[in-house]
Amino acid sequence: MDFMRDYFQSQEITDIIHRHLKEQKDHIIDKNTYKERYQHNNDVFLHIRLHDATCYNVGVDYYIHCIKTIQFASTCKHIVLSHGSFSAMI
Repeated sequence: MDFMRDYFQSQEITDIIHRHLKEQKDHIIDKNTYKERYQHNNDVFLHIRLHDATCYNVGVDYYIHCIKTIQFASTCKHIVLSHGSFSAMI
């Protein structure tokens, strides 16, 4: 298994995602349900990633929760992240 290839985390892909997020930053913030929290909190968000746990399919509800979590976490003044694509979204 080639971790970077198999998880779409090559330099090329992460550069494309990073560029898109920078270009769409204002639009993303405007659409965030928690946008009023930007610059108005003293929270800490901690994300811990499970390593290579693809055999555990957690279902669609988990991913809906993840989207809401990313929206919330992106508004936190202080964040502690792991190295991974989920954390990169924040």
